[in-house]
Amino acid sequence: MYLNILSRNVVKAALGAAFVCSSFVSAQIDQVIRTNSPEEFNNAMRVANAEGGGTITIDIPRGEENEFLFVNRPPAFQGNNNNTLTITAVRSVTFNGMGESNILQIRGRDNRLNVTGVTFRNGNSQGGNPRQGGGIGTRDTNTNNFINVRNCRFIDCITTRTAAGGGGGGIRCRIGNRLDVRGSDFIRCTATTGGGIAVTNSNTVVRQCRFIRCESTGALDGVNNGMRQLNANGAAVRIDSPSETATRTIVVSGCEFRANVRAESVTRGGVALNIFSSMAPPSGVAYARVNNNEFIRNVGNGPTARIFVTRAIGPQDVSFMNNTFTDNDTTMDTSNANVNLIQ
Repeated sequence: MYLNILSRNVVKAALGAAFVCSSFVSAQIDQVIRTNSPEEFNNAMRVANAEGGGTITIDIPRGEENEFLFVNRPPAFQGNNNNTLTITAVRSVTFNGMGESNILQIRGRDNRLNVTGVTFRNGNSQGGNPRQGGGIGTRDTNTNNFINVRNCRFIDCITTRTAAGGGGGGIRCRIGNRLDVRGSDFIRCTATTGGGIAVTNSNTVVRQCRFIRCESTGALDGVNNGMRQLNANGAAVRIDSPSETATRTIVVSGCEFRANVRAESVTRGGVALNIFSSMAPPSGVAYARVNNNEFIRNVGNGPTARIFVTRAIGPQDVSFMNNTFTDNDTTMDTSNANVNLIQ
């Protein structure tokens, strides 16, 4: 009898201890938002940071207002490092930066931000950190954070920074991070360089996306003319790999580049798409695939403007196949000895 009572007490104590311990363990967020309240979304982001990521699902009933008006940028996703946050819109949802702020950021280290089904409108990085991209951006460099975008739209998003380091009206991926964008539209996005997307030293995949009427202005202050010309490139997409901590993988496939404009007249570089690497392998780009894209009515503003240029990558590492060009006011250039291009 005494032993049985003792055993029961031990079991109760163990269960009690387990309950107490469990009360101190944070569960990741799993929240469904059913209104267009910016504060509710901001609170969900704060909880995601405190609890190490999780899932935020936006499921606003049909017929109800589905636009979030962000006068100030929502909290950046930082988590506790090595965390994942997934933001999914069940139906059409718009995040509107009101022309005052960029919209989503990712910080910390080894974090992952998944975003599906969201329209980003009127994001302006000048209202937040001007290096971060009008719609989505990485805040820090060399942090191995991952932005994963599916079936989103970026409309009238801009980066107004006029000094080196800006770019990416829709998305900005800074040095030492990763980007994967698929099935998304970039419409009328503007930046000094990379109107739709700007990437520096980060592995990049862009598939089945549309870039329509995006613009690179090249309006840089306090830099020499050569730098102005380089930064004017990539009205839709600009991917740079300028150092030994270089981009290893670039894939741009199945995309449509239509009516994008490089506003400044320059003597070299890509108009709609610009990929630049100043480091040859093994330090530079190891794998580049630019295939099955359409370039339609893109405008270069310059007699020697190019649609696409890639430097110091090496022919053995580049696939450039099945791309079509229709009514562009610029031509491909393969005469420069620094340009290695396989068609």
